[in-house]
Amino acid sequence: FGIDLAETATGGTGPHGCIQGSTGSGKTALAKNLVYALASDNSPTKVTFAFVDFKGSACADELGRLPHTVFSRGNLEADEGSREEFRDFIAEEMSRRESVLHAHAARDHITYTRMRSEDDSLPPLPRLVVVVEEAHEAMLMRLSHTREALTSIAAKGRALGIHLVVVSQVFDPVVFRELMTHMVFGVSLRTHSAAASRTVLHVSGAETLPLGRGDAMIRYSERNWGDTVASFRILVPMVGAEREAFVAAMSHAASDWEALRDIGTET
Repeated sequence: FGIDLAETATGGTGPHGCIQGSTGSGKTALAKNLVYALASDNSPTKVTFAFVDFKGSACADELGRLPHTVFSRGNLEADEGSREEFRDFIAEEMSRRESVLHAHAARDHITYTRMRSEDDSLPPLPRLVVVVEEAHEAMLMRLSHTREALTSIAAKGRALGIHLVVVSQVFDPVVFRELMTHMVFGVSLRTHSAAASRTVLHVSGAETLPLGRGDAMIRYSERNWGDTVASFRILVPMVGAEREAFVAAMSHAASDWEALRDIGTET
């Protein structure tokens, strides 16, 4: 099974989704795999990433090294400055994208992408995938401005080419109520209760999944069919030398992409 952030109207499972799982279940590995897969298939002129981690910094540090990354911060729970930077980045990026679409009379990002495929003189407007790690409900209750920023992405991001992937141990149905209405797909690895499983999947079952093997369930919408729940297992993530070689290859590829774009502009 492959997660596709394209909209359901075009056969995808996106544009926004959440990943839930107990500690050690593999939720961070799944988020990394999704990012690395997108990076390997798309140049930075097609897809960019923004990472925020509320509890730690390892994920933001690792993924922040990709040439596609435009924003990366860790330890946001304890760092008000980083939280403000994230809120400012989101507000400015959404405003910039609205201006680009308005300037070219494009209804939305899909329309603009179609226009650019016919006129490569238009400036690139890559999709932006915002990955939020450890967005626990207690934290979001205290950080209302951050919660508002995430909800704004979920509500307006589709038209602007911005995708939101939220990763948490559990999603409280009350605190996350507004955000969850925009989560078109939901993944749950092993969770602590049937209620937690239903919040993300709309059915129970994730509470019985094995822990530590990467077993997961996903809820997604199929065009003309409605919600579907499927089971899958996360691919083993890259580690050590393999990951370093991949990041190096991506950096080299980014240089080639930029060179090709410059040559195309000159000719």
